[in-house]
Amino acid sequence: MEKKLTLHQNNLYIVSIVKKNFQLMDTVELSCDVYEPDDGTNFEISPIVMMHGLLWNKFVFRNVARGLCNETKRRVYSLDLRNHGESPFREECSSFLMAEDVKRFLDENSLKKVVFVTHSFSSSIAYLIALERPDSVEKMVMIDNPPFNDFNDHFNRESVFPQLEIQNRLLKTLDPKMKLKDAKAKFLNLATLGTKGQECFYKKAAMI
Repeated sequence: MEKKLTLHQNNLYIVSIVKKNFQLMDTVELSCDVYEPDDGTNFEISPIVMMHGLLWNKFVFRNVARGLCNETKRRVYSLDLRNHGESPFREECSSFLMAEDVKRFLDENSLKKVVFVTHSFSSSIAYLIALERPDSVEKMVMIDNPPFNDFNDHFNRESVFPQLEIQNRLLKTLDPKMKLKDAKAKFLNLATLGTKGQECFYKKAAMI
């Protein structure tokens, strides 16, 4: 009689098959901000690793990260995923590759067990790591997470890269000497002048 796999074993099998397509890809070193509680970190409990959503970056979590570390007494790491924020850009980009990047970050920082706090698509990254390394994940807090999605080449070409290029062109319009509050004011003003889609885009830019 054929032995049936458990759901966890089946998921691991699927992950191992798909990962073979990416085994020759290089990981990248992720940019990270670290937050410590004002009255000292409790090193006996697991740190928190925060991951942003698509086309955002680590700065979107800065206020939440400060609050979390003070409330929980945990050290908080807020990451920029590949092709986002201050982390390196690569043509190759998928949920599986991003998970490898995060695993490298965990290993290089000797993080044996963590709590993941994720927003949107980065939930898939935490999910992949939890499947492969269940003992390294204490908890997962997933905010507004969609069903699992691997960001394949077609999705990147049609959706992700064009938006990244638009964001980069927008940022280049700013004076490097401009203060953050002035840059936000400029974006918020532009948000009042265009279509509804442009309004949402500029308001999002003002929050970064």
